[in-house]
Amino acid sequence: MKRNRIVLFAGKQTTRHHIHCIRILMDRFEWNVTFITVYPVIADLARDIIPVDRVYLVKSFSLPFLQEAPSLIDIIMNAHPDVCIVVGCGDGRFQSFLEQTNLPIVWIREIDFDDSETLYSLTVQKEIRPGIIPQVSQKQPIVYIPAPMVDYQDFLDLNTDLVLEWKHDCGLISHDTVQNTIHKKTLVAVLGTPEQDYSVKSLLTNQDILMYSIGNPESSDIEFPEVHEDNAPILYELCDALIVVEDTHHLVQLSLMRAMASGTVIITPRTETYTSALGRGSLYYEEYSLPEIQACLEILQRSEHKRQEVRSAASLMFEKRYSYSAITRLWHTVLEYTIH
Repeated sequence: MKRNRIVLFAGKQTTRHHIHCIRILMDRFEWNVTFITVYPVIADLARDIIPVDRVYLVKSFSLPFLQEAPSLIDIIMNAHPDVCIVVGCGDGRFQSFLEQTNLPIVWIREIDFDDSETLYSLTVQKEIRPGIIPQVSQKQPIVYIPAPMVDYQDFLDLNTDLVLEWKHDCGLISHDTVQNTIHKKTLVAVLGTPEQDYSVKSLLTNQDILMYSIGNPESSDIEFPEVHEDNAPILYELCDALIVVEDTHHLVQLSLMRAMASGTVIITPRTETYTSALGRGSLYYEEYSLPEIQACLEILQRSEHKRQEVRSAASLMFEKRYSYSAITRLWHTVLEYTIH
């Protein structure tokens, strides 16, 4: 009989993106998941996405003289798990169980993680770390899988009227009633340090292109709110391109995922990291070369064919590597390696 039962401990770093991938594990790959957390917000979020009878909210600590109903150990034993998954930092109660179990343990780490590198080092069979380029090996204890960051559907299900309203209010489109023509301004998002933003802004100004700075919104040509998960689909839809200048910025991976999902043309340095991650889904320039960035912008403005070609390639790469389905397929592979 196939072994496919999971007890999953959801730490405070668990997001709705993780939970959507867990749902795919259950529906598409037929894993039986028991979801346990000590955080009410995460439990409520999980109950909106996966069956409510699979979600358990337990207390963060238990007094010896008070009886829980059901207790944490009862929940775990009733699930008859074949493997444990820990998402983020495991709560203290989870850790005490994990220290005693002989079950295989898979630890899904998060990007902003400040816990010790040695957490669970004695018991973890597989550690999944976020990496923009997937690397899954049967023999290696640490594997790299892109973290689920963006729901493609969020970007596809846009309210067109709302987008047009934003464009009109921001002056990106205007209607000449005399000539009966519509004028559109080009807007480019830039991710870099303030100094790099300034250099690129000078270049864009010479080409009559507006700039939106992701890392430093106050230096933008246009008054947008700071980008966050709820408004990202609209903000990226408004941008004609994303230029990545500072490749160590903590928002790089998230910005790339959002741009790929929205169809925003990506312009990145010509380095192995970006060419491996994006393939033909980006226009490339030599690092720190403003003339090559300008050449990319000229391609963007003059060649609609090249623009659509790059957008299509990025969309295909997103589906292949960075979508919920792609990430969950890799999780499934890791789980299969771990328990068989």
